[in-house]
Amino acid sequence: MKLNDLMGLPLTTALDLDPVSAESQETCPLEECVITATASHPEIREARAEIEKAEGAVRLAKTDIWLPDVEAFARYSYANNVPFLARNFGTFGFHLGYDLFDGGRKRAVKGEREAQLAQAKENLAKLTDEVELAVHSAYNKLERTQQMLKVSEEVVALRSESNRVLQQELLQGAALKSRAAMATAQEYDAKALLLQSEMDYSQAHDEFVHAMGLIPE
Repeated sequence: MKLNDLMGLPLTTALDLDPVSAESQETCPLEECVITATASHPEIREARAEIEKAEGAVRLAKTDIWLPDVEAFARYSYANNVPFLARNFGTFGFHLGYDLFDGGRKRAVKGEREAQLAQAKENLAKLTDEVELAVHSAYNKLERTQQMLKVSEEVVALRSESNRVLQQELLQGAALKSRAAMATAQEYDAKALLLQSEMDYSQAHDEFVHAMGLIPE
């Protein structure tokens, strides 16, 4: 009756509840799950890529401090009445220059790149902590719901057997109708609890998969 009321059905509707529980999903040990999540979680992988990018920018900024500025040039010239020179000629070459007094511009760029690298490393550490915490929480919830699922299965088996015995005794006149009806109601309550346990476990499993950075099947 409680399940009918919850589902919006007439209270006298007869339900045929399936007593077969969903199988528990096998999971990796907690520490192994944490290692796997921190190694392959999409957000953490993206954060590591940002660190590599920032490290490359820092190396480039350090190198740029000591390298001279290089400029390539090419031009076309026309000269008339100039001895020993062709009338039309082209010139090209490279210009190397080093600014001794650039106002600290290159060092400022280097400091900015180093600050970006530090921020990227801090972001990675934060994401790693968040993923580890999420995996621990989801893993604990998964274990709790799995234990509750097993308990619910045991209760269903116990209530079903008790109801079967009382129904046989009722047919033989050795049990009261009220006791048999109570046993039937208790069996339905146990099956309803099992269905709830299955849904809780399924939800906990999806949350655990999400915490691992995977897509629930």
